[in-house]
Amino acid sequence: MDFNQSPLAINSANKKQSSFDLIVQSSCRSVMQQPLVNFTNNPSLISLQQDVNSALGTAKENAKYYLDTIQPMIIRNISSISAYYTIHNSIASQVPAGKSISDWLNILGAIRDQSNKYASEANVTSTLLSQFSHKLDNSVASFYDVVDRLNTAILGDNGALSQNRNNILNIQTQIAADQAGITISALGIAGGFFSIIVGAVGSLVTGGAAVSMVIGGAVAIATGLAGVIGAVLKLQGDLRLKEKLLIEDANLKNEVRVAQACSTGNAQLATCISQAAQASLEMSNAWQFLSNDIDNLISDLNMGIINTDNVRELFLSSANNQVKIVLKDTDTIKSQMSGVEYVINPKKLTYDLINVN
Repeated sequence: MDFNQSPLAINSANKKQSSFDLIVQSSCRSVMQQPLVNFTNNPSLISLQQDVNSALGTAKENAKYYLDTIQPMIIRNISSISAYYTIHNSIASQVPAGKSISDWLNILGAIRDQSNKYASEANVTSTLLSQFSHKLDNSVASFYDVVDRLNTAILGDNGALSQNRNNILNIQTQIAADQAGITISALGIAGGFFSIIVGAVGSLVTGGAAVSMVIGGAVAIATGLAGVIGAVLKLQGDLRLKEKLLIEDANLKNEVRVAQACSTGNAQLATCISQAAQASLEMSNAWQFLSNDIDNLISDLNMGIINTDNVRELFLSSANNQVKIVLKDTDTIKSQMSGVEYVINPKKLTYDLINVN
């Protein structure tokens, strides 16, 4: 990779990782807000009620793990980018022309060690997310099995259940794409603010009372930017379609609909984590590319392919161009990520909680 392209690669990876973090955060918070199911009006379903609630408990543990363990690591990475490129900039402005090869080798060795440290930290995050993603895949399959058994117990149509599940998963894919487009386009843009909105996808009566289907009902959106309004309106429409799929299928009983909502909401979390894992891998790779570029500079300087003035010019050029962009965007992203507004109201529908203006 070209030395001057490394900053842009890191900047792009940071935006993508931060975007998926916002989306995963929203999914996690919807999981945490989901009430347990209640099938007490049908005593024959009590054991299956326990199975559904056990699966929900696992989903809540997974959500808590991400919020408590992985999400802070992603925030630290943003600070690492800022710290590294601040040092990078100081080299260009504070190291005078005429420094010896030995001096430059010491400087390059120091920043390579720093980039290696950040690359190692990013790799840990990437590895944890990848392992976590595989774990969630197993939980999704287990949750689906519970819903299938519940549907069979009440003599439901398994074909209708499968079709409904596929339709919900398809619209969830579109909702995730809506959010990714909104968040990535707004990250690093001054005046753009983020909200994580946690409401219900819909509600159904089981056990004699209405239960809100909150899991899978949260979204991350940007506000303050005219350019995202159309995308946010589309997101609202897709949320309405998901509500319709969950509550209007005449072939499914209410208990199954609620369990279906919980299981597909859990699947949504798993999908978001999988996408976050890929973004985290790209972030780790970008750090490693940077370290490799510095290694190449050290090698070229040692071999006489370039001289110290060439190295200094490289740092000056990137400081005045690419690094300036990275530092500006990173400062904005740090502010955006620390200033996220949380709107949590499980009693209201998510699309009604979204303020497009």
